[in-house]
Amino acid sequence: MGKTRLKKKEELENLQEKISKMKIVLFTYYSGLPVGEETKLRKALRAENCDYLVAKKTLLKLALQDKSIENLDLDQLTRPISVTFGYGDEVYPAQALAEFMKDHGMMEFAGGILEGKFLSASEVKALSMLPSRNDLLAQLVRTVQSPISGFVTVLKGNLTGLVNVLTAIKDQKPSS
Repeated sequence: MGKTRLKKKEELENLQEKISKMKIVLFTYYSGLPVGEETKLRKALRAENCDYLVAKKTLLKLALQDKSIENLDLDQLTRPISVTFGYGDEVYPAQALAEFMKDHGMMEFAGGILEGKFLSASEVKALSMLPSRNDLLAQLVRTVQSPISGFVTVLKGNLTGLVNVLTAIKDQKPSS
């Protein structure tokens, strides 16, 4: 039996709420994925401020129609899709899905939406290969810290040399 009009309206409102809060949306083809594995994925994504759900493309089109998204054409997505909404880090959902896909060959990227632009599957895959925000911040800290720690090492070397010279002078003088 099909869904009632009221149930579809609730789903549409739920999608519109998620779209209003999202930073990124990723579409994946999920055919053949066991329910238990899908539940594990959903739980892992939820822990990182993401939502994973299966949605009808027609409801998704209705939810996205008032958003101005470049090149949005959900009709090019030919198979049933799942939708991942990311509310925090824009890269994490793509990375998490790519990692999950390594273990489960039944999923593949279908596209996504980032900053008002539709992304192709290849663009989403490229996004999944970027370092996370925390990795980039760590690289920045190492880059800033490197010259400072080198400078400290040079200064320490000069002080060590001075101490060695003073010790040698002390050793040369006869004790009284």
